[in-house]
Amino acid sequence: MRTRSIAATLLLGLVVCCFLLQDASRAHGGAYRGPADALPAGGAAGDTVPGAAGSGGSGGGRSQGPSSGPSGTDTKAPTGQDSAPATPATPPTGAAVGGIDPLGWSVWWELNKDAYLDLKAHVLSHDIVPGSDRFFLGGWPVSMSRDSLRPTSEQVEKRVVPALLEALETETHNEIITGCLIALARTGRSIERVTATELRTAFSTFLADRSQEIAETAALSIGILGDDGGVPILRDLLLDTRSGRELVSGTEVDYRTRAFAAYGLALIGGRTRSEDVRAHVVSTLFRALHTDRTATKDVGVACVVAIGHVPIVAAFPAPPHAGHVGPRESWPPSSCRVAQLDSLLAFFEDDENDFLVRSHVPSAIASLLQGLPRSVGTPIGYRAAESFIARIAGTTSEPREVVQGCVMALGRMGDSDRDSIDVRIRKTLSGQNVSDLLARNLALIALAQIASRPGEGADAGSGRRAIEADLLRRLDGSTWERPWAGIALGVLGRADAASRTASPELERALIAALEEARVPSELAAYAVACGIAGIEDAMPLMHDRLEGLAVDDARGYVVLALGLLGRRDSAALVHGIASESRYRPELLRQAAVSLGLLGDKSAVPGLLEMMGAARGLSTQAATASALGFIGDSRSIDPLLGLLADDERYTDGARGFAAVALGLVCDEDPLPWNAAFSANLNYRASTPTLNDDRGAGLLNIL
Repeated sequence: MRTRSIAATLLLGLVVCCFLLQDASRAHGGAYRGPADALPAGGAAGDTVPGAAGSGGSGGGRSQGPSSGPSGTDTKAPTGQDSAPATPATPPTGAAVGGIDPLGWSVWWELNKDAYLDLKAHVLSHDIVPGSDRFFLGGWPVSMSRDSLRPTSEQVEKRVVPALLEALETETHNEIITGCLIALARTGRSIERVTATELRTAFSTFLADRSQEIAETAALSIGILGDDGGVPILRDLLLDTRSGRELVSGTEVDYRTRAFAAYGLALIGGRTRSEDVRAHVVSTLFRALHTDRTATKDVGVACVVAIGHVPIVAAFPAPPHAGHVGPRESWPPSSCRVAQLDSLLAFFEDDENDFLVRSHVPSAIASLLQGLPRSVGTPIGYRAAESFIARIAGTTSEPREVVQGCVMALGRMGDSDRDSIDVRIRKTLSGQNVSDLLARNLALIALAQIASRPGEGADAGSGRRAIEADLLRRLDGSTWERPWAGIALGVLGRADAASRTASPELERALIAALEEARVPSELAAYAVACGIAGIEDAMPLMHDRLEGLAVDDARGYVVLALGLLGRRDSAALVHGIASESRYRPELLRQAAVSLGLLGDKSAVPGLLEMMGAARGLSTQAATASALGFIGDSRSIDPLLGLLADDERYTDGARGFAAVALGLVCDEDPLPWNAAFSANLNYRASTPTLNDDRGAGLLNIL
């Protein structure tokens, strides 16, 4: 089922409950990071700022039975994905957080929040309920250390993995099978290599399953497992080789499976310690990118996104290649980072390539520039920045998705010194000549990111004050930009807090905005901004604003902001809201995250009971996600019991128990797909990346 988590509620700006209350059979793989159907390829009408000049828009016993694709949908490639033309329209006037607003700030936040929450670290470092000296499942002292809260290798290897493997062998329902596949992949990374080989073999048997949903989940699970031995399997799947077709027992490898294989290669290539494996992954991804002829753009987009997550370590060709690779333009992209970047930039600047695939190249380039020596990165970065600036400014006509990708990339590439290219980047992002509304909004976040980096050139940090002043001015600006300016100030305030250079003006402005806000979406944005920036003086005001706030989505964000502040004196209030949210899944999810941030685990027994009793997808997803957010090793026994009990619990609830086990036992500090969601050009989406049925990469928990 890749059962939808409740993790990224407004990932595409739709009302969460409308999505969650769909039939559970339509979800798969232990997921729900948020709805996706507000993210059509090519954007939507209404993205244009009236009167603006510049760039415009463009246009065998394991399965329940045969399935033509996820949720029973046809997996045949559609004939194409065209961009909707830009249509002048009045900017939004402040829709509620839960409204259909793909241009809203909450979409960006849900995709990028994981690094700000750092939830796993909070869960494993806190004690339990404030004022209590006992944990929820036994007589454990409050002084228990972080390591004692983490599931041990013995627990995972001898109890959790065998239980999940048994379920994988004996169960017939998609919900349980796909939930176990993802959970095993997450847990398998923390145990012995021989077990990883066993798991990879187990996953491979599902590649030929009659259910496309199970087959593609199996391919992705091989990547999540992160073992180098999975590369040949995923390579054959991605390239649709004879061996790949044998693995799926078909005449071709479905394009969805191929796309998930690309993402799986990125997960392995990004973790491997072998440069040979890394180079092989990069070579495979570029080969697939240049030879893909499928009608959909899923494989191409997956390859570009994946390439950005597998940086070749060597900046230039190393022996034995160094002496005989020829001139730079002939270097294969797998030979060094410079060649990777050159190849991507050439692909981007060739407008014969599909615009949707090209839209993801700027982010990939920005990722690959990270960590390069200044002497190497500056010339390449300058070339790329010039290319992106030209497209934002309208010098080169491009679809809006390409412009949005360029804006987001420049936010990661620029800094606040007086180097000529950085000055040009800041001027471009703060200009008013961009007709695309979302690009303007994203530019505010990009400017905040730039201001947080002083740079190493002339007058390092000199541009920061001007950016803060600009963002403060926009906080009093038009309706459509105020909440974005608030979030951007929160991002900048977070950097200030980390460097112990807090800006009193910034803090006062956000508190004032929170106090004066009357539109729920704006109030929520300012609360989250205060939480990101760690403005503790905003806590009493947040408590006050919760009273009488009836919109669950906005209420949830205020509750989350209290958790971000980390003040234990909010725990009782948050716990009370969580206890009253059984039938309000989004509010429950946000309250659970907040409790995890605050170290309050008293909600866990109730969540376990709630998940076992739940019959609806929404409550099952919410409670499983919540248990993953705030649970620790003491959640394992009750979850194992729930998974095994097919007499009292539904298949959906048992599948979500597997999902929660994977969340609790995953040793990584951030979710496995956080790297894909962060800095993503999310309006240039494909179904295998993010879609409305919970069947995309970002929808998986």
